[in-house]
Amino acid sequence: LEKDRHRGTLAKQILENEIFKEAFSEMEKAIFNEWKHSTDEEQREALWIMIQMMPRFEAILTASINHGAVASEKLQYLNPTNKRFANY
Repeated sequence: LEKDRHRGTLAKQILENEIFKEAFSEMEKAIFNEWKHSTDEEQREALWIMIQMMPRFEAILTASINHGAVASEKLQYLNPTNKRFANY
């Protein structure tokens, strides 16, 4: 449970990081623009797959955050006197 809680905290830090948000957005725009202007069918297909993977990547981090929150609640339940887990 502690490992899940920690991983959730790290995932949250990543998704809330301004540099990460900017880089992710720029990468998404660049891939989309390259896809939009590509005339090579194989390249377009590869770029389209990359575009489709972007939200999946975010979903994986979001799932880690959710698992961490659940783990934190379980830890708090198992040890209600430990304030360390109270404010995930």
